[in-house]
Amino acid sequence: MGILKSRSAFLSLRKYLLLFIHIYFVLMKKVTLHIPDHKYQFFMELLQNLGFDKQEDIVVPEWQKEVVRDRIQNTNPEEYLSWEEVENQLKID
Repeated sequence: MGILKSRSAFLSLRKYLLLFIHIYFVLMKKVTLHIPDHKYQFFMELLQNLGFDKQEDIVVPEWQKEVVRDRIQNTNPEEYLSWEEVENQLKID
């Protein structure tokens, strides 16, 4: 799937892309832990008490899925940009 060529769509996408990159790479860290079976329940209770959720607990609401389906259905492939064109437009001087 490509990205729309219109300037307003591109600027909007660029804003959200930069926000996503900031959140994913700056504000969030991914940690992989190996917890012994006999300590797993304690560890999970500790995380719950600290306000953390397991990734599996995150559910995407149906209305958000519908928005994505609608956007996919209403895009025009002739307006797509190649990834190279997108990279060139996203470069920050």
